Amino acid sequence: MLRFLIFIKHHCKFLWNLAEYGNGILVGWFYGRRIVSVVSRVLTETSSVNQEYRLLRLEDVSEVCTFFLRQPENSYLYFNPHAFDEKTIRRLLKNPSFLMMGVFDGNKLIGYFFLRFFMNRHSFTGYLVDYNYQGQGIARKMGRAMFRIAWTNHFRTFATVSRNNSRALAAYRAINDFKVVKELPDNYIYIEYLKDKVK
Repeated sequence: MLRFLIFIKHHCKFLWNLAEYGNGILVGWFYGRRIVSVVSRVLTETSSVNQEYRLLRLEDVSEVCTFFLRQPENSYLYFNPHAFDEKTIRRLLKNPSFLMMGVFDGNKLIGYFFLRFFMNRHSFTGYLVDYNYQGQGIARKMGRAMFRIAWTNHFRTFATVSRNNSRALAAYRAINDFKVVKELPDNYIYIEYLKDKVK
């Protein structure tokens, strides 16, 4: 099933967008209010004097697109969860099952992270830190925030990662232990984060 969904996502955009739209309606209906309540609390507690962690809004679209354009090309060798154009960003921001969050230094977006929720209580994580702000512990704080949000809402958390991406694997292990659920094509692995192993 997982391989089929990955194939649909990358090769049948219309079907994927349709499924994502339907999933968004259901997640919003059954879980939306509680998720937003938890998110607000967790991101407020994660924020500091110099960096604000918050949900992204429609008025942030331009800044989000600028953030993606600002990153070096090699940032996207393994990070490709969705298209980075304005139309896609707007569509995802309107989808209750796709939680888009950001880290701000003043008005500048310096970190992007997301949770994609599914009706089977599975969630998928992803993040990207501005190349000028890496090495400051932002990824770890984003990771912990994502896990708190997902697990407080009783969602399991998963990700796909390339075995060739040793930097990401090291970062994941620094935040939380995980287990390999399945081997995927092209040397990718499907991992589940372990709830009681946050570091």
